[in-house]
Amino acid sequence: MVAANVGYGDLSHKDRHVGYPFRTMNRGLYEVGFGVENLFDPVLHLYQKVLGGSTNYIQSIGFSLFYRMGPYSYLKQSSNLFFRISAGINI
Repeated sequence: MVAANVGYGDLSHKDRHVGYPFRTMNRGLYEVGFGVENLFDPVLHLYQKVLGGSTNYIQSIGFSLFYRMGPYSYLKQSSNLFFRISAGINI
């Protein structure tokens, strides 16, 4: 998987949001990354079919690496790298 994410947002009534400090994305947030999804799909399928195990809960697992760019990036380049673990589950 290859991804490019863009986010933009602003807050109209800042006076209504008291007690929780947060920043808006009014200058745009940009990141790019790559990853692998469904890493253990063959293993989970084999576990279910051959060994009779249950895969009712975990359906997929993936890993991604993203790099933040633009106005909200950090000065230290290594601080802009983000690692993500994803899991698909059945409930």
